[in-house]
Amino acid sequence: MTDKKFENIIIVSDMDGTFFGDKATLVQRNIDAINYFKQNGGKFTFSTGRVHYNITHSENGVDTLCNCPAICANGSCIYDFQSKTTLKETYMDTDAVINTIRFVNEKSKTTGARCSTPYGFITHELVGLIAKDVAHFKGGRVEVKPLNEWRGEQILKLVFRDEAEPLLKLRHEVAERFGDIFTYASSSPRFFEINAAGCSKANGIEYLRGMYPQAKIYAVGDYENDLEMLCAADISACPENAMDYVKEKVDIKLCDCNMGAIADLIAHIENSN
Repeated sequence: MTDKKFENIIIVSDMDGTFFGDKATLVQRNIDAINYFKQNGGKFTFSTGRVHYNITHSENGVDTLCNCPAICANGSCIYDFQSKTTLKETYMDTDAVINTIRFVNEKSKTTGARCSTPYGFITHELVGLIAKDVAHFKGGRVEVKPLNEWRGEQILKLVFRDEAEPLLKLRHEVAERFGDIFTYASSSPRFFEINAAGCSKANGIEYLRGMYPQAKIYAVGDYENDLEMLCAADISACPENAMDYVKEKVDIKLCDCNMGAIADLIAHIENSN
């Protein structure tokens, strides 16, 4: 018989660079610790830029680790893997998305764009890193169609892909042109991610807090798009490989993601109680 030493504790983890090791490898120490955590009353879930169907159809079956709703597409989708139900979605203004892509296309010939929707990816052209993304995409369908056919699409997230230097320059130009009609973030130097205004992983933390008002929420992340989530949580943590500006914000510093940062956090919680 198990006890309930982790009852009313929720761990919300970023995926890439936090839960996963390098190149999205599974760390068995994390798997074992999460199962132990759940067996003893804890709730575990992910907060990620990925969309839910991409997680469900991954080869490693990590969706089965979640025993409370997950925060997907940088907070624009709340998805329950147990019931296979979408609980909440926040869509972007389609015309604003189209105008932003056209603006970027005028500035750069190497930057590609793709959008996440409730059913899959859409893009207007398979260029550069976007073509590589699509080749590895699993779960939903991929549509390539002209921008003038996008109106009415339910867009959860817009992503621009390029090398780090041109993408950083474009980010400043896009933010200057479109201002606060969007939320801007990055999950790596070669990803520039845009959501509807006010939409971030922090929204997902507040959603979970509404579902589980008695719970203490621990959030773990490593990059810029995790910052608002880390600030919104009751306790924040990051792996050793996190960006320096993330390390400055968190309450707990863990081992490198390759060594099992989530297992490290669970051990810390157990030893603190």
